[in-house]
Amino acid sequence: YNDADKLSEDEIFELFDGFKYVIPGGSVLSGLGNNKPVSLSNCFVIDSPKDSYDSIMKTRNYQCQLMKRRGGVGYDLSLLRPRGAKVNNAANTSTGAASFMDANSTLTNEVAQGGRRGALMNTIEINHPDVQEFIEKKQDLTKVTGANISVKINDAFMHAVENAEDYILRWPIDVTFDDNLFKTEEYPYDTLVNVTDVLNNGKTVYIKKVNAKTLWDKLVHCAWNTAEPGVIFVDKMHNYAPDGVYENYKMVSTNPCGEIGMNKDSCRLIAMNLSSYVVHPYTNKAYFNTELFMKHTYKAVRLGDDLVDLELEQVNKILSGLNEDDISEKEIWTTLRDTAINVRRMGLGFTGLGDMLAMMGIKYGSTESLDFLKNILKTWFETQFYGTVRLAQLRGAFKEFDMTLEGGQDYKTPQNEFFKMLCEEFNDTWWAMTKFGRRNISWSTLAPC
Repeated sequence: YNDADKLSEDEIFELFDGFKYVIPGGSVLSGLGNNKPVSLSNCFVIDSPKDSYDSIMKTRNYQCQLMKRRGGVGYDLSLLRPRGAKVNNAANTSTGAASFMDANSTLTNEVAQGGRRGALMNTIEINHPDVQEFIEKKQDLTKVTGANISVKINDAFMHAVENAEDYILRWPIDVTFDDNLFKTEEYPYDTLVNVTDVLNNGKTVYIKKVNAKTLWDKLVHCAWNTAEPGVIFVDKMHNYAPDGVYENYKMVSTNPCGEIGMNKDSCRLIAMNLSSYVVHPYTNKAYFNTELFMKHTYKAVRLGDDLVDLELEQVNKILSGLNEDDISEKEIWTTLRDTAINVRRMGLGFTGLGDMLAMMGIKYGSTESLDFLKNILKTWFETQFYGTVRLAQLRGAFKEFDMTLEGGQDYKTPQNEFFKMLCEEFNDTWWAMTKFGRRNISWSTLAPC
């Protein structure tokens, strides 16, 4: 590895020349060096709207402000009260969380991005009483045409599906109680019920009893029929992600393509072109140049971290161009700037996988291809992990880095499955991380390719 803190101009040019080895994400290619006040981030997740029109409209404002700077946006709707719940206004009852999807989608279609259509992700928790309406929303192909939608599914629901059990939806979505209280004949299926008096815990609570497998089958049918909604296994994402132990930064929703879970954060993307590492392609002498791939991966991690600083320059340029009336835009860009400073999220992925396999004469999806990919991608990931730890030694760890959250008080007790994997499979780098920290809260992501 080249351990100098900076890459030379020739090194960078070699990686980018003809996009042979490294390909920056679309927003980087569009925004870097053209002197326009636009973001270099492809993907944003903003705060979930609270249960008020003021918060809903503020979130929509944030959405528009980010989209006009070329960003794709995601946010969650689970904090909004369900359809039929009492409200203190002229309507008397709420139209529900899913009713706000249409206007959110329309805003996406209205915001111009120089000929490029904007992108939005709306998500909702499986616990929410409006989840079935959300699931069915895009079965009408004229509805919500400007947004992707996904359901956040927890492990408890999937256990109920496996056992064909009843499941209690609830709002607020995180309220806890003995579910068996409401699995009796007294509570009809698919009916919203105010159980505030039953629980008597000082909170207004609504529940809806459903059969878990019936609801799951409905979701599967809709996804088969129109490719919507997507599914986000939220507990798994928290458990297998490096930000999953950080309460302020773990996933609350995803970007529009679903590959990056975040919380009031953004991500800049870089892809490595796997096909360029095949030597003697389409011959019986073809092989993958692992040594060159590792060297370039290490350099690409550095470029990804550099992109964070370039993005901060762009965000400051945006902020400096705003006037006193641009209150909401100042708020959202200030929040995203502060998060970028605090956690330095980057996203290094790859492209050209299918071409690479074809060049090597390996059938896509075969056992041979899976074994081969397992080996090179493990090497790829190990190099990235080493790179972000080495950068912490050279440049400092991200501000919010906390080894006790990741490795426990003794640094030997990984706090989720992701860190358990790091500790077990890459132990030398793990122990280097306990000393130097890590430069980026997360560093690897795979954009659609």
